[in-house]
Formats: sequence, C-alpha cells, structure tokens
Amino acid sequence: MARGLSGALIVDQPDSPDVNRDEVLVLDDWLLDLETGGLVEPFTLPKAMSHGGRTGNLVGVNGRFDFSLTAQKGERLRLRLNNAANARFFSLRLQAMAGWMVALDGTPLDAPAVVAEEITVAPAQCVDLIVDITTDKGAHAEQLT
Repeated sequence: MARGLSGALIVDQPDSPDVNRDEVLVLDDWLLDLETGGLVEPFTLPKAMSHGGRTGNLVGVNGRFDFSLTAQKGERLRLRLNNAANARFFSLRLQAMAGWMVALDGTPLDAPAVVAEEITVAPAQCVDLIVDITTDKGAHAEQLT
C-alpha cells in the first residue's frame, strides 16, 4: 500500500443521517526524497518488506498535499475520516464547525458523541463525523487541521 492505490469501502446504512453532502477523506503520509520529490527507496529494507510501518515527511488527504474542501455556513456534512497511513496517528480539530462522532470503524455508535476536543484517528481506523458549518461566508469553513 505504501506504493500504490488505497481507498475507502463505503457500506450504506438503511437509515442514513440527513446531511447535505457525504465526504470521504482518506488521510495518509508519504516518505519522500526532498531532493527528487520521489518516494524514498529502497522498499527492500526488512522493515519496509515486513510492513512494520514508517512515518512519512509529507501528509495529505485524498492523495493530495494541498487538499481543500469548500462548504457554506449552515451546511451539514458527513465526514468519513479514513487513516490509510501505516504508522501515523492523526490528531485533528474542528474549526468553524460543530461536530458529532457517529461511527467508529464502520459501526454506528449507539448515540452521537459531541466532538469538543481533538479527534485521534489511529492507523487503519475510520471515524465518521456529522458537522454543521458555523462560520460566516468568506471564512475558511472547510479547515480540518
């Protein structure tokens, strides 16, 4: 996976939440050679071959280091956060949004949990959030840091 394709498998619920949009955000990191911009080789090192994990020096969303998502005040989004990194834990905060955690690893929670602090997404973990955009037009409502 460190060299190739990754993605999310979405299984629809019988009673999906009422949202304006459903967005899948695949979080990952890459270990790049800063001089060439290419992937650091060799993948033949024992640690790489055993999939023991490595932490990259570049973080991205949906295969891009400059990913952005535009949203409007009053919109309700379902954000499906998927950690595709094999060793990195992502600590995220909502900015200009009110949010609730509604599922972990594809299993809906019994009741939504308010997101008040950081959200930690471990390697291979999936977290589903429902967020309400609360900022005024022109501000950066889409920022998930």
